[in-house]
Amino acid sequence: MRGAPIVTSTPSSVTLTSSNAPFVPADFSQPDPIENGITQLGWSKLSGFKFDIYEFYPESHAGRALLRSDDKIPEPMKAYDGKRVTISGFVLPLRTRKGQVTEFLLMRDQGTCCFGGRAQINHFIRVKIPGGIQVGGPVPWRVSGTLQVGEIYVQGYLTGIYELEAESAREAMP
Repeated sequence: MRGAPIVTSTPSSVTLTSSNAPFVPADFSQPDPIENGITQLGWSKLSGFKFDIYEFYPESHAGRALLRSDDKIPEPMKAYDGKRVTISGFVLPLRTRKGQVTEFLLMRDQGTCCFGGRAQINHFIRVKIPGGIQVGGPVPWRVSGTLQVGEIYVQGYLTGIYELEAESAREAMP
């Protein structure tokens, strides 16, 4: 992994950890910081539960493997569905329009982008931002918007468990 994990202690930021760090279960009993009426949600909750995926080969997909999980999203995590949140992470662009990134994965850490361990399905959030953002180097971003929590399937393929309709995104200040 290039660089060190982001570790901050101010209430307006969150702690991002290395994908090689030991697993620590989420403590949903701890309240989340609130800033300007928006929940400051951290990766300790977003990725703090087991959600393993595996491939299976249904006859209906002509030998193409699909992803599935037998794990369940914890009820305290489901409670964030439809809430306005701010989350910090690293941007992995997916779609651009006129030089602006309009859809991206917000990753828990840089290591899961290219060079580290494989990202777990609860280590990233698919983000759509209508106006787009200009992404430079590998710096953390703070993204605010409405979070959707639940299994997301595209043509029978499990693609994620989090989506965010972003209202704003900006580079996080150190």
